[in-house]
Amino acid sequence: MDNGSEYDDINQIRVFLTQKGLRFKEYKRGDSSLQPISRGNHLNINILKNQENLGYASAINTGLKLLGVDNFKWLLVLNNDTEVKPDSLINLLRIAEKENQIKIWAPVITYYYNPDLIWDIGGSLTFWGSRTFPGRKKARSSYPYQGFTERTFVTGCALLINSEIIKTEGFLTEKFFFGEEDYWFARLMQKKQHRMAVCWEAEIKHKVSKSIKKVSPQSIVPMVYIHNLNRLIDMKMWLNSTFYPIWKFLYLPYATFTLWWKNWIPLRQLIKFNKLLIKNSRYKEVVTREDFLKAKELFQ
Repeated sequence: MDNGSEYDDINQIRVFLTQKGLRFKEYKRGDSSLQPISRGNHLNINILKNQENLGYASAINTGLKLLGVDNFKWLLVLNNDTEVKPDSLINLLRIAEKENQIKIWAPVITYYYNPDLIWDIGGSLTFWGSRTFPGRKKARSSYPYQGFTERTFVTGCALLINSEIIKTEGFLTEKFFFGEEDYWFARLMQKKQHRMAVCWEAEIKHKVSKSIKKVSPQSIVPMVYIHNLNRLIDMKMWLNSTFYPIWKFLYLPYATFTLWWKNWIPLRQLIKFNKLLIKNSRYKEVVTREDFLKAKELFQ
């Protein structure tokens, strides 16, 4: 899938597939031909090209709908800046089939340029609306190479989902243009009591996309603002009307203090950061592409 890329990736893929003698078919979102592929079409390569960046979740959902959840038992979501280690997908599927009560799986994810270090091995949702990253930047050798460990949070970077989950719970939320869809998904799985796990026998290397930093490469404030606005809006869905105001009252000072403590942001920007979060989290229900692109302007 090409999600509104500014580069010539699709043409390079066309050339590569043609040289290899592989069959492929192209689709565009909105085409009348954009229907679930037929069961007899599995060996073809299907290219989905979105004319503009739809955001991560919306692009993934379009791809899943094209594949057709009735056509497959397992669906793999994989970021484009990843490299799968040999036999990892086979190992992941083997364990997923064996442990058939667990419907959502993630591999071990290491840094692409330093595969001896962990980027993500799943984690836990916390009571305070955050998530833990137990393995981040720790040695890969510190963790098992066999079996699996259950988690309450797994990243959307690499995710193996049983199609029954999509059929019963629906597709990923499209409320957030960038980020938060995996946190929302983990909350949903926790609420519906679906089990998730990380498979120690499957590994991918991740280049750790810098897309969100393009909002403002000179300042971290817009990036942190989008992240926290996402979380504030997201938690409105999961907390009741009594507890949410209490949680928000405690969360906002924490988010502001963390921004200051880690980055020594000037007081003027901290006040603006806090005011915008209070205002926009009160009336917004979604974070759009326009919100994402305008974040830089808000803190000039």
